[in-house]
Amino acid sequence: MDVVGQIAGAVILLAVLLVAAVLWGVAQQLGSIAVSNARARAVAGRNSTEGKIDSARHAESTSAAPATRAEERHDPRGWNVLAVVSIAAAAIAAGAIFSTGIAVLAVFAVGAGHVALRQISASGERGRELAVVGLVTGYLTAVWGLTATVGYWMALAQQSGL
Repeated sequence: MDVVGQIAGAVILLAVLLVAAVLWGVAQQLGSIAVSNARARAVAGRNSTEGKIDSARHAESTSAAPATRAEERHDPRGWNVLAVVSIAAAAIAAGAIFSTGIAVLAVFAVGAGHVALRQISASGERGRELAVVGLVTGYLTAVWGLTATVGYWMALAQQSGL
């Protein structure tokens, strides 16, 4: 591979990592919105089941309900390790498909993503968004790699006259 190809591969790898970082940020934002909405629904449900509440008590309960960003960051539930592995393997596989043409890590990204989703639904850990992003990126990379492989073999067969 010449120098231009190596530079192009490095630029594409950096672009893929940038996209992964943006997707991570979006997943974080969606997770914090979901937490805020869940807390608001819990407060609304608690207020409706208590019957009539005087206005002072109601104002106090609604002002204390939304959590601050610091409280959300210190969520006692930990991150699911396989969700993090899934998105990391997917990002590396997506970068590798552009730089070397090898998409083997996409299989691990997909497997880790599916297992992570099952564990998250059972344990309530954080990281569902990461697992989903890892799954989507892993599947897209695997399809891309399979398509490229089939195209390569078809071109090779055509050149050899088969």
